[in-house]
Amino acid sequence: INATTNAVALDLTPGPTDPDLVTQIIGGVQLVESEVDGSSRPKNFRVNAFAADRDMRWPFVTTRTADGGPVFYGAVPGTGKEINLSRTQGELFGLPLVYGDSVRGRLGAYAGSTARMFAGDWSQFAWGFADSISVRLSSEATVGGVSMFQTNQIAVLAECTFGWIVADPEAFVRYTIA
Repeated sequence: INATTNAVALDLTPGPTDPDLVTQIIGGVQLVESEVDGSSRPKNFRVNAFAADRDMRWPFVTTRTADGGPVFYGAVPGTGKEINLSRTQGELFGLPLVYGDSVRGRLGAYAGSTARMFAGDWSQFAWGFADSISVRLSSEATVGGVSMFQTNQIAVLAECTFGWIVADPEAFVRYTIA
């Protein structure tokens, strides 16, 4: 997904002349959905969800309108649509929004990329297991210093290979911080 050429650098400069975050995000959506891309083939993509790094919660919480009101808030408190920093899912412009560390690529010791959010036509993304799932049982194994035989337990080892594919990277837009 990060291979897309559709990119928007979000300007999150604080102050009385805040750039319009809504306009910037919608501009990225237009990059995906616009029929005018310089190629001869129509795009036919429709953004149907957002995936954002957890760090993007703060710009959503702190972005204000010119008169100081919040830009992103729930219509009715208690509906589950209000800003809640402990949630990993929400909505952005009526579309699903999922937060996760893997959006930025921060996995294990890898520091990640500059991407902070993606919007896209997620029908162009597929994942599944690439081979059979093998399962083995053992009552003689020792797991973590515990003998399965002596404690009348069974250890289960299940293995499979998962894979994913992006049919067309241009079905997505990458948002970074300017």
